Amino acid sequence: MFGSFLVNMAAHIAGLSDKQLSTIEAAMPATRKLIAVIIKAQPLIEKVAPIVDEMSPLIAEGMPLVKQAAEEIQVVGPALEIILDAIEKQTASGQSRDEAIASIHQTLSRIEGWA
Repeated sequence: MFGSFLVNMAAHIAGLSDKQLSTIEAAMPATRKLIAVIIKAQPLIEKVAPIVDEMSPLIAEGMPLVKQAAEEIQVVGPALEIILDAIEKQTASGQSRDEAIASIHQTLSRIEGWA
């Protein structure tokens, strides 16, 4: 009881409202679990840290490629979805997958720039 009173007094001196204090109190069990997980993970984190340091140059080199690929996916994605839908519709209507792909390839080959 006295400990709770001291906690409440310290919280109010620190400028916390009753609602903020209640929120903190409600989060305490999860906070304790989080701390336990972090402590448990610490050896793994320490083992991985040097590997991450070694990979940093590769990550830095690869990020522009990842960003470029993401931009290309934004452009290509909708067209690819249309092509996949067309293949699905043609196979649903009785064509084999290979026939559907060949048919779509033939159609696309009429488009300038299509290889």
